[in-house]
Amino acid sequence: MKKITYVIPVFPVVSETFITTEIKALTECGHDIQPVCFERNSDPCQVGDEAIAAAMVDIRNVNVLSLMSLITIVFINFFHSGWKALKFSFDQQGIRPRSLLLQACKLAYLTRKHGSDHIHAHFAQCSAATAIVAARLLGISVSFTSHGSDVYKAPCDLQLKLQNANFSIAVCKRMKKDFYELTPTPQVHIIPCGVDVSFFQARSSFKESSKNGVEEKSKKFIFLGRLAQTKGILHLILAVAKLPIELRPSIDIAGDGYLREEAVAMVNTHGVADSFTFLGEVDKSWVQQNCSNYAAMISPFCKAGDGIMDTGPLVIKEALALKLPLLTTDIMATGEFVDSSCAFISNSSDPEDLARTLLKLLMSLNFISVNSDTVQSLQKILGPRVNELEHIIQHSNPIEIIEEKVEQGYSKVLNQLSSKKQGLALSKIFQNCQV
Repeated sequence: MKKITYVIPVFPVVSETFITTEIKALTECGHDIQPVCFERNSDPCQVGDEAIAAAMVDIRNVNVLSLMSLITIVFINFFHSGWKALKFSFDQQGIRPRSLLLQACKLAYLTRKHGSDHIHAHFAQCSAATAIVAARLLGISVSFTSHGSDVYKAPCDLQLKLQNANFSIAVCKRMKKDFYELTPTPQVHIIPCGVDVSFFQARSSFKESSKNGVEEKSKKFIFLGRLAQTKGILHLILAVAKLPIELRPSIDIAGDGYLREEAVAMVNTHGVADSFTFLGEVDKSWVQQNCSNYAAMISPFCKAGDGIMDTGPLVIKEALALKLPLLTTDIMATGEFVDSSCAFISNSSDPEDLARTLLKLLMSLNFISVNSDTVQSLQKILGPRVNELEHIIQHSNPIEIIEEKVEQGYSKVLNQLSSKKQGLALSKIFQNCQV
């Protein structure tokens, strides 16, 4: 199995556990991974990532004098691929060529020291640029994974990077399509970020857990994620505000971000402060220990004002792995692995539709008792499609709707979206890659 240098911009980052999950999956496949970051912050690593944290090397700690050992190998490789490193450095626009070459030499030193025969970077920005130059200096193969903001919000020399990498990883079909529009001949593979199913404590049966649930949390919903526009926190507040007071759910908000103050102000302005509890930022261990106690997860992803959206939200897959009933939206790649068979799906741009979908979820959970007369009275609030709620009322045992969705979702995670599946797919690509 190949030895691979893994390039990460910053470590650790609470919202980027998908990278360490991927590294562990590849390690289980037999690969020897050397993780390298550009910045090592003082935050503690997530539970289960201790070995990766111990192996992580901060590129800033490489002594310039150490780079003297590269002179011979760079000289030997210059006419083969080294000249490509220089050309790329001066063709790209995102980093000063001198700075890029220096960082690439440091990465090349660490890669050679580890004996790696491939470099893989996460995010198509400076990490990918540095990986490409370092790999060309050494005459080895190189690749990168794109995630979303690096493609749709702040792309940097993306076309050039696609043309100079041996291959790239897109996390959804839409991204791959966009890559092919940039350049006609890139080697692009679609591999969604996977979840470690064994890490989560899935319920054995939703029906049994609903019967036995006695904790206060068991009557609440959980919103898990950064408080950012793409996560839909503001849409959620507006949706809850559209419901009558007696039908409003209780929702714990687990996460932090730049929209926290605005979100807190909005719940007060719209008179729904009693429905929301802001827990602040939580780590992976909190998710493992607490999320399964909630009645459902609400993940109302939406498009931001600048057009940015999540490309394959990991939290949705975590909900499926936990066997949590899930309400989400039809954003970007969500529809590639989640549909009405395993989740309650709302329109990502319509808080009114989100309110209607929330009602469906509440009724299916037997949290509220709504008869036909009450449903019709909600028409002014929820619009003409309010009659969609009728099928839940008429269903003899609405909880069966939830049970079926939960089991379908769990099956999807096991068969398509686990980190084990992701690791095997990546391993095959790495092994088949030639310089």
